[in-house]
Amino acid sequence: MTKTIDLLHGKIMRSLCILAVPIVMTYFIQMAYNFIDMIWIGRLGSGAVAGVGVAGMFTWFSNGLVMMAKMGGQVKIGHCLGAGDDDDARRYLGAALQLGIVFALFFGIGINILAHSLIGFFHLSSPAVIHDAVLYLRITCGLVIFTFMNQIFTSSFNVYGDSRTPFIMNTCGLVSNVIADPLLIFGIGPFPALGVAGAAVATVFAQMFVFILFIFAIRKRHPLYRGLKLTEPRPFQYYTQIIRIGLPLSLQDMLFSCCSMLIA
Repeated sequence: MTKTIDLLHGKIMRSLCILAVPIVMTYFIQMAYNFIDMIWIGRLGSGAVAGVGVAGMFTWFSNGLVMMAKMGGQVKIGHCLGAGDDDDARRYLGAALQLGIVFALFFGIGINILAHSLIGFFHLSSPAVIHDAVLYLRITCGLVIFTFMNQIFTSSFNVYGDSRTPFIMNTCGLVSNVIADPLLIFGIGPFPALGVAGAAVATVFAQMFVFILFIFAIRKRHPLYRGLKLTEPRPFQYYTQIIRIGLPLSLQDMLFSCCSMLIA
């Protein structure tokens, strides 16, 4: 059984503080992935750093896209849990996960089709930098589904009062990324030297590792996921309510990333 914080009874300030600290630390950990990549890629030269930096802006843009399903679902799940309607909370959770999968598939396919055009927007002059940027973009954003699912898993655990589990999962992912980066970038031991592609593969591997950890946690009879059928369609209003709530936050985040692209 998942250990959760009771947000409906007891002293609210104490409960909020206990819940919030792991959430804040989890956000820092998620931000650290790109920093870790940059630290190791910096040893490959300024061209590799430029390529990864440009491609990373689209990763930021993707975070705005998943925000729609993540935050919209989190708010509606919270409403249902507060009202004591666990069944409806599961329906909103299923709808949020389904939206996340759809967004990830469309975004990943679109990125791979338009990769050269998207990188071309920055008018980079070096063919090597363009090649690195396209390669990193296609790997990290093409397989963004693990990142999307992890973010929705994290929000669902948080809203249920369990912020400790997502923190542990994401910390494990960051540690695996720190270990995998030098192995795949520079080709240590039996691993081939993949350069920028190695950093992208390490990031995807770390997110996949976190995804697997979440699946194990869910299978241990997490109450919110009990009886959840992901393939079961939900009534149309569940999707529209999630999008209606999450859309403003999603547009705001994507607008910031677009402004950064224009400045770059």
